[in-house]
Amino acid sequence: MIGSLAACAVAVLLAAADPTVRSIEVRGATAYDLKAIQRILRVSPGSTLRRPVPELADQLERRYHILGFPAARVEGTFDPSTDTLSFTVDEGRLGMVAVDGLEGDTEARVLKVLDLRPGKPVKERDVSGALARLEKLSGGAFVSTATPPYTIEPGPEGAKLTLHLRRRAARLQLRPGGPATASLYNRVDGLNLGASARVTLFDPVSFDHAEAYGHMAYGFSSHKARYAVGALKPFGPDRQFTVGYEYHDLTDNDDAFRRRTVDDLPGSRIYFTIFEDYYRRRGHEAYAFARATSRFQVGALWRSDDYRSLPVTANDQILFFHDRTSNPLVTEGRMRSILGVARWAWKRDLFGSWSEERESFLLRNPYGTPFERDQQARVETSLEVASPGLGGDFDFRRFIGQARAARVFSPRQALLLRGLVGVGSGELPVQRRFYLGGMGTLRGYSLKQFAGDHLVLTTAEYWLYPRSPWPGLVFFYDGGTAWDRGRPRSGWKQDVGAGIDWPGGGKGYLRLDVGFPLNREPANRRAYVTGLIRFPF
Repeated sequence: MIGSLAACAVAVLLAAADPTVRSIEVRGATAYDLKAIQRILRVSPGSTLRRPVPELADQLERRYHILGFPAARVEGTFDPSTDTLSFTVDEGRLGMVAVDGLEGDTEARVLKVLDLRPGKPVKERDVSGALARLEKLSGGAFVSTATPPYTIEPGPEGAKLTLHLRRRAARLQLRPGGPATASLYNRVDGLNLGASARVTLFDPVSFDHAEAYGHMAYGFSSHKARYAVGALKPFGPDRQFTVGYEYHDLTDNDDAFRRRTVDDLPGSRIYFTIFEDYYRRRGHEAYAFARATSRFQVGALWRSDDYRSLPVTANDQILFFHDRTSNPLVTEGRMRSILGVARWAWKRDLFGSWSEERESFLLRNPYGTPFERDQQARVETSLEVASPGLGGDFDFRRFIGQARAARVFSPRQALLLRGLVGVGSGELPVQRRFYLGGMGTLRGYSLKQFAGDHLVLTTAEYWLYPRSPWPGLVFFYDGGTAWDRGRPRSGWKQDVGAGIDWPGGGKGYLRLDVGFPLNREPANRRAYVTGLIRFPF
């Protein structure tokens, strides 16, 4: 009797005990294999099933959501007859994509850009990447109307992804900074502060948005306001063609290429030495550009400007020094000219963004646009033709060609090279002649020591980046000559020097160079120091 009761008790305990898992089956999983799922659930063949199967299925489903599969679903079962634990995984394959808030051609265009194809599992990174691509290609033509900007609904044919967007009709952007043709502080305007406004009229189908803008700057020493107003319209696939117009009244110069030597960075600057000679340029400008590829661009411009000399109204430097260097007179009159431009980059696109490209159309710096080291090589040419036949007072031709290259040996070493050629003919006005010496050219000589209607300039810079917090080191060589055709040449002038770039990495906010002339003349010092402070706006 006692033995029978004991046997019954053992049977009841065994029935109540957690079952043992003999095998595990998983169907439909690709993101995780069987071993990974066993580690996640801490269940393996031969182990005891201590947690309810639905709880295990929920845990695996949450892991899928964490991994970035928001539409994933997991179901689990346990067969006591075979002690088999089974999971059926639906990783949330995309069934269809819809856009709530758009319709017709606009919706079709957005779906094409998003390129989210049914049949693949829905992944958060794919959806986020598609929305980022839409933002970049459309230029901000759409905004989300919900947070998060999409919802997912399961269905028999797969998950339905619904994006919640609406189109923008227009956008107004305001930012500090004026026309950017004069330094933040200069000797003809003093402190030169400004602001800009841009209105974009969105085309939600072609993404060829029309834009109108205005730039204004005020010189606190000259008490003069300078401005530029204009409009532009791209057209064709991926903004392949652009036409535009601008009216301006600017404090301008022909020395922008001196701001840096080979590569350049965006932002406003205050320089430790003067290197720009200014004039007033007031008039009209129209242009048309075509981008054959993302790495090759050609364009043509028509200009009608009135040139006037400007007086000095402020010290050379904003602090410490009270010298006032004269601002040379320019050849005054109306200049009507036609310019042709060609640009090419090797390893990367000519411009990293549309905003950079559209600023290049105005040819503020005829010597070239900024070079990036990842491009490895960049070549730019411009030809300006001015003639009385165009209705102006000037008659000349001026060609400028510049090639720049970079070789990055390691994250801490780089070699930068530049070659610049200028050729002028006819009666070049003072503001179109070529000058060498000083910042950005021959750094071991005085400012604009050599002048002519022809120019050749070469630069080599070796960059070395010690470990932080030490600044980057720059060792350089400059060589060049400028001369007038038909007159004796001054010969090839050379200098060597070194500089610091802080913080290191080539994107510093402080740059100092010391140049030593190799063909020193009696009027030259033994060394010249140039430098700048850069602001990120």
